[in-house]
Amino acid sequence: MESEQLEHRARQLQNNVDQRKQIMSLKSNTMTDGDADPSKKIKEIAHKRKLLDIAKQQTEEIEVLRDELDRLRARTFPSFAHLHNKPGYPDEN
Repeated sequence: MESEQLEHRARQLQNNVDQRKQIMSLKSNTMTDGDADPSKKIKEIAHKRKLLDIAKQQTEEIEVLRDELDRLRARTFPSFAHLHNKPGYPDEN
C-alpha cells in the first residue's frame, strides 16, 4: 500500500515536471519568435525602462503636489485646536 502511494506521488510529480517543461518551451518559443532581433529587444527594454522612469517621476511629482495642496488647505482653513489648549477659559474649569 505504501509502495502504491509512492508510485502515485511519483506519477503526480512527473506530470508536474512535464507540464512545467511544456510551459517553459511555450514561453521560450514566444520569446524567440517575437524578439528575434537582439537590437530590437534592447530598444524595447530601454523604452520600457524610460517609461517606468517617467511614471516614477510623475508619481513623485503628484506626491509633492498633494503635499502642497494639503499645506494650502491647512492655511485656508485654520484649525482652532490651539485655542482649546490655553488655560484661563471659564468653560475649562
